[in-house]
Amino acid sequence: MASDIENLLTEELTQQRRLQERYKKLEAELENLDRELTLSEGKVMAYRGLLGLSDSNDSSSDSNGEDYLDKNNQNALKTKGRAPRATKKEMEQRRQACKEIFFEEGDISVKELQPFLEEKLGITLAAHQPRAILMKYPDDFRSLEEHGLWGLTEAAKAEMDKIQEELEQSE
Repeated sequence: MASDIENLLTEELTQQRRLQERYKKLEAELENLDRELTLSEGKVMAYRGLLGLSDSNDSSSDSNGEDYLDKNNQNALKTKGRAPRATKKEMEQRRQACKEIFFEEGDISVKELQPFLEEKLGITLAAHQPRAILMKYPDDFRSLEEHGLWGLTEAAKAEMDKIQEELEQSE
């Protein structure tokens, strides 16, 4: 009889340990799921912010009104939007300005082109924009074999010569 009670007690203790281990695993899983939920709610808030939506019944706060959004997700709300693209007219103005600069200065690098272009257009350009202009119009601009240098194509040079002659004749 005593051995039966010992066996039952041993079984109960073993089952209790298994249940405690399972409880710890479930508790850790619950923490992970709660963390994922918080991150997902932060993403939803960020998307709503980007879309300009507001919801008075926002599910991102708990019963106390505390925000679930942690510091890591607050950065997602501060994302920088893309600047509007240049219009066709603006690109044509930039193209013409580049042609005039190359005609006056000769073959130059993109870094040398940028200040001339900014002065001529009266705007500040991002570092990648002058190269984008040159690459967009391969009929007017060509990359030279010497690394980093760009210049006018023969057709663009002829066009600029013709314009220059017409200006000189009209004066």
